[in-house]
This record gives sequence, structure tokens and C-alpha cells, in this order.
Amino acid sequence: MAFQSAFLGLMPHSVAIASWAGYSTDGYGTPSYGAAATTVRARVVARQQRVLQRDGSEVAGNHVAWLATTMTITLRDRFTFEGSTMEILSVARYPDHAGLHHQMLTLRQRT
Repeated sequence: MAFQSAFLGLMPHSVAIASWAGYSTDGYGTPSYGAAATTVRARVVARQQRVLQRDGSEVAGNHVAWLATTMTITLRDRFTFEGSTMEILSVARYPDHAGLHHQMLTLRQRT
């Protein structure tokens, strides 16, 4: 079995990533996202993980997702899994010999 097919076999979920487009001009400053979300193959697991933010504070994530994509993902993008939107707390990119291979996101369930 080739590495790529074995790797993708570990990713049974589909998630949607919507790119952040800016803030709306409706007077409330709500986030605005691109017209279409991109569906990505992933593995999402419930796992407690602390994330150190730029200001030095710590936040607790409660999910981790490994994504089979090379698309650019930022902390402002919208992540949707099984109908629930989660906040992206951190993005880690992992390369292989050919370049970017997959990404790991630390997430927090929105209330």
C-alpha cells in the first residue's frame, strides 16, 4: 500500500474551511467569509491541548484536526465539522520531501 493511500485511510472525516474575507459593513463588524467553503479530508479527535497565544496567555483547545490539504489556513478562517463551527486556535504545517504535506489544527468548540 502506498504511503499516500495509507495516510488518507487515517482521515475518515470531511470538514469545511471557509476563508475569512474581512469584517462586514453592516455596522456590527461581524466576520465575513468567502462565498464557498472548501471541503477537506480530515481526522478530528477530541483532545485537550493548551495553546500559547501571541500575548503570552494560554487558551485550552478541546479538539485536534489533521487535514490532508496544502491550502493556506489562518486563525480567522471558519472551520465546520459535523454541523458545528469551531474556533481555530493554532495551525501547524508539516512538510515532506516534496513540500507541504498536511496540517494540524488545534480547535475550540464554540458555545
